[in-house]
Formats: sequence, C-alpha cells, structure tokens
Amino acid sequence: MGKFFSALSIYNTMNPLNKEWQTLKQAILFFTRIPLSSTSTYHASYDKHAIRYLPLIGGLVGLWASVFFILAHQYFSTDISIFLSMISTIILTGAIHEDGFADFCDSLGGMTLEKRLHIMKDSNMGAFGVIGLIGILSGKFLFLNHIPDFYLPCIFISGHVLSRFFILFLMLFLPYAGNTETSKSLSLVQTVHIKNVSIAAVITSLIFWGLPFYAFVSIPILIFISVLLFFYYKKSIGGYTGDYLGAAQQLTEVSHYFSVVFWLNIN
Repeated sequence: MGKFFSALSIYNTMNPLNKEWQTLKQAILFFTRIPLSSTSTYHASYDKHAIRYLPLIGGLVGLWASVFFILAHQYFSTDISIFLSMISTIILTGAIHEDGFADFCDSLGGMTLEKRLHIMKDSNMGAFGVIGLIGILSGKFLFLNHIPDFYLPCIFISGHVLSRFFILFLMLFLPYAGNTETSKSLSLVQTVHIKNVSIAAVITSLIFWGLPFYAFVSIPILIFISVLLFFYYKKSIGGYTGDYLGAAQQLTEVSHYFSVVFWLNIN
C-alpha cells in the first residue's frame, strides 16, 4: 500500500495538468490574498512558471472589482461604488503593486544606483511614496468616475489584465537589477522567457475574446508607456526590480482608464 501511494504521489508530481494547477495556485498565493485550501502552501519549485498566469490573476482581480462595484451600486452612488471597488482590490491583492509603486516613487530621490536600491528595501515610506500613492489612486478614481456605469465592469477587467500582461515584456527584455541575495520575488521574476510570455498572451487573448471594442482602445498608449518605462528603467538601475514592476503595473492600469476616458470624449 505504501508503494501505491508513493507511486501516486510521483504521478501527481509529474502529471502536466497537476503541475500547471500547482503553478497557478503558486501565482494566486503570491500575487493575491485569496484563501486557498489549508493544504495549499508556497513551493519554490513552481515559481519559474507562475509568472505566465499574471493576466489570469488580473482577470480574477478585475472580476472581483466588477462584482463588488455592481453589488455596491445597488445601494450607493457611482463614485462611492468605485471607491469601495478600489478598496476591495487593494485588500484582495494585499496592495502588492501599490506598495511597489510607493517604493519606486521614493527611489526617485536617490542619486545613485546603490541609493535607489537601498531606498526600495527600506520599509519606511517617504514623502515621494505618499505623494505618489495619493496621486495614482486619485487618478484611478477620477478617470473611472468619468466612465459610464455600464462600461465599468469591462474596464475593470481589461485594465487589470492588460496592466499585468504588459509588465511581462519589461521582465523579458530587461535584466533583474535587484539584490539577488535578499529579493523576496527573485525566483518568480528572474526566470521569464518567451514561453511564459506566449502562454500569458494566449490567456490574455482568451479573456479579451468576448470583450467590446473599448476594452482595446488603450493598447497603443500602453505600448508607448511600456517603451518609456523600458528606457527609463534601463537608464535608472540597469533593469528592473519587483518594486519597479509594481510601478509599471500601476502606471499602465491608470493609463488604461485615462485612455478610455479620452476615447469617450473624442467619440
């Protein structure tokens, strides 16, 4: 009987579908605070592929935001519902990307590479970080509040998916610039290759398959923003860190909302 269970354990480990499921759970555990089963624990062996599920994580977060907005809108005005929806996504993700954006903003005060990296490792938030967070969150709220209610569920989903998909290209074309000895996300972000990006592209395409045209209008500006970030990151620290990726996610997300507002105003 012991040999049977041992063989079953080996089969489950080698089973491709099971491995993908374990990898997806790894991505959920790292990028969200979604409570999985009590037996779901973090295993570093699945890290190198977890990044391919970032767009799917974005879809889950966007769907959560949409459902929360729809439910809140039954009792509250649009602006309050948007605010509550934004808070719900911050709670769901543990503010992982917002925290990275704040550290990125603080690092802008560093004059050297060593100083910037040191600032991002400091757990204390500086003035730049506070101002940056206020600005990015206010921008999201302002832009979303200028989008018609019936557009918002789709905009939430597309914004969270695209913002997580585009940061994969920064990870693909730039080297990791953080401290390899102290990084908490090194095993995830240092192993991005074309296969992971291709799978992420397929997932993104499937999510967008049934979405209306206005979900796509931000893509040109997101490409432009990503190119600017590529050159800035390369010049600033010679690559990227987890905090810089968090900043890229936040900047592309808010740019998506702005692009939709701009498109609506010119049509």
